[in-house]
Amino acid sequence: VALAGLLMTLPHFISEPYRYDNTSPEDMPQDFKASLCLPTTSAPASAPSNGNCSSYTETQHLSVVGIMFVAQTLLGVGGVPIQPFGISYIDDFAHNSNSPLYLGILFAVTMMGPGLAFGLGSLMLRLYVDINQMPEGEPQEHMFARP
Repeated sequence: VALAGLLMTLPHFISEPYRYDNTSPEDMPQDFKASLCLPTTSAPASAPSNGNCSSYTETQHLSVVGIMFVAQTLLGVGGVPIQPFGISYIDDFAHNSNSPLYLGILFAVTMMGPGLAFGLGSLMLRLYVDINQMPEGEPQEHMFARP
């Protein structure tokens, strides 16, 4: 699980810095279809293609996706045994009078995890995408990762 966490942070350090696109949706033509590779290029709405992507960009995106896939797989494989093995361990080795308390603590901590993650996630949305390259401006501007 720890290795998965470290792997999930790796794309932040190996990717290029985030570049904010100042184009607003009102300025775009109706038939505009944005390229997923470069913010300055566009593909026709009728024929989207990767012809305007450089091989370096495609390779870099593919490596980041691969790292995230491996990290998520490790997290899933490492996190699955906690619940069934934890319950079995408590049931086998805890005293009969203490077993319900320990199981209650295990389930409570399991339920508090996602709530804590959503709370911390909402705090993180107040930060700029690249924390070490904070632009001038207010957090209410579109440059910040807000929903």
